[in-house]
Amino acid sequence: MKKTKNNYLFTFGLVLLSLLISCSDDEVPGAENVEEAIDQVTLTFSADGAANLVFKAIDPDVAGWANVEYDEIELKPNTEYTLDIKLEYTVENENITEEIEEEADEHIFFFSFTDGMFTSPSGDGNVDNREHPINYEDKDSNGFPLGLKTTWETGDA
Repeated sequence: MKKTKNNYLFTFGLVLLSLLISCSDDEVPGAENVEEAIDQVTLTFSADGAANLVFKAIDPDVAGWANVEYDEIELKPNTEYTLDIKLEYTVENENITEEIEEEADEHIFFFSFTDGMFTSPSGDGNVDNREHPINYEDKDSNGFPLGLKTTWETGDA
């Protein structure tokens, strides 16, 4: 009886060992949240009856902010603007904005600006305090703000 029990344990051990050895890395699923490379950000400010104002930030080496080239943003006083943000990885001709829109429930843009720069929204943005108001014009499927489209009103020059 003891021999039979040992044979079962030995057989079970061999089967378990063969299962462990037969597992390969091919069965491991790939990462689901691969970060996107972004080398160009385009901000388009539009106002009723005025030409669009387009400003870009370009990261030629996609290695961080050290070598970023960007346009200085100049807006007209006492004007309400709609801001559209476009994100791209130009090396691969990828429109990252489209991917963000498809996965809107996984993204949100936060903003920071000099206190008093805008009459609406007021304050200095919501990076430091999520409760500070931003005029989000787009939402995800759950009704939460996204931030690819926002509205801004400038004050006196």
